[in-house]
Amino acid sequence: MKRARPNYVSPNTQYAGITLTQVSGSPVPSPTPLVVNLTPGSPDCSTSTNGTTCSLTATYLVGLDAWTIALYGSGGVTSTPLSVDSVRQNVVAGQNTVNLTMNPVVAALTFAPSSGSCVVNDATCVQGGALEALDATNAVIVGPGNYVDGSQAPVTINVSPAPSGVTLETSSGAAAATSATGPAQMNLAQIAYNGSGSAGSLTIDASDTNGDTASYTLDLTTPPPTSTPTPVSSPQGVPGWNGGTVDTDYSPSPVVNGTPDAFNPPYGDTATGGQGPLDSTFDNGNETCESSMSNNYHIHVFIGIYVNGSWLALPEGLGIVGFADNPAPSYILYATCFYFTHTHDSTGVFHIEYTNPNGLPLTQPAFSTADLFNIWGITVNSTQFGPFGGPVTVYTSGQIYRGGGDCSGNSPPAGTQLGGSIVPESDLTLWTGDPNAIPLYSHEVIWFYVGSGNPTSLPQVQFAEEC
Repeated sequence: MKRARPNYVSPNTQYAGITLTQVSGSPVPSPTPLVVNLTPGSPDCSTSTNGTTCSLTATYLVGLDAWTIALYGSGGVTSTPLSVDSVRQNVVAGQNTVNLTMNPVVAALTFAPSSGSCVVNDATCVQGGALEALDATNAVIVGPGNYVDGSQAPVTINVSPAPSGVTLETSSGAAAATSATGPAQMNLAQIAYNGSGSAGSLTIDASDTNGDTASYTLDLTTPPPTSTPTPVSSPQGVPGWNGGTVDTDYSPSPVVNGTPDAFNPPYGDTATGGQGPLDSTFDNGNETCESSMSNNYHIHVFIGIYVNGSWLALPEGLGIVGFADNPAPSYILYATCFYFTHTHDSTGVFHIEYTNPNGLPLTQPAFSTADLFNIWGITVNSTQFGPFGGPVTVYTSGQIYRGGGDCSGNSPPAGTQLGGSIVPESDLTLWTGDPNAIPLYSHEVIWFYVGSGNPTSLPQVQFAEEC
């Protein structure tokens, strides 16, 4: 009688194979395994509340004998064993007790889970990443014993050095072993990130001497953008006059009003804005990209933008396609084509030059702020102005015609100012509607406030351009 005290028994064990390999110290030619069915209900097993107990009786010759014992899954004794051991025993007449150490046969390696994600600079990020050895039925190998292959050769599992910024830990946070010859040594349970490095992927590899491999990927992502909190109350009052004047003169060199190159791209439309080509339409057909500009309807509108206390210059080249790169200050005059709404410079002035106004007088608006933003290719709403987030407040000089625009197709001499129209800030009113729905009148002034810390007083605007 043989009594087994195994160390690793896979939960998927269904058969045992016991092979006599030596008798009285001599090899057994062509040994045949004794197969034992270990499933509940088999003749060799009984099931109780304590589990399933299987036993068998075999007769062996007295003397120094040797056996190989292997446990198998549903594939039987012709499949890869789940655990295995060899034992030598001096058999004497009567009952014999044989102590076994069933060693797990490693069939595969895996990380569970196989990936995780941390935000760059978050030194508190810890992700699961337990390294596990599997038997041939994909059961996780646990317990004592030593890792072996199907022929009982020892198997060692090694983990590659952790990438910079990462430590390999046990579930308690201690340093994990990076080499194991048995389940008791396999304690890598989590991946800890120390906050260093930049966005990208870090890989941890594991392999064993049997040729099995597994990989864990830690993705480092960029922090989400911060946003200004939504205001809890309406703006208090309308900005007054600070005693200054905004000059919009473009000649001989354009004035730059505000911090230049604050938008992306720093000049010209975004990829979703007007990109041409020549004679193409945009903005639901409202605008055409034409080879020359028209004076059939030609007015100017000033747009000022403050973001968290900083005045940002309007980019030059909005609504203009195919011009040479012109970082501010510059004045764009030559290009492949021009949309009806465009900016030549960074003075803050939008030019509205409409080829076919169909009799619409200059005293009436042909376009609205939505057309400007669509050509530019940015989103503007109550909490966003293009790439900048925060509560958006809008002040406008009112829906009235303020003169200018009567040039009869003639450009003014260089350095001259026509009209001299000044829009006083005392005329500003709070715009409470959709910031995309403001109709654009000649010499209208519109200020956008984004975020907090913006000024309580503003300069008056001097319109220097009439054509």
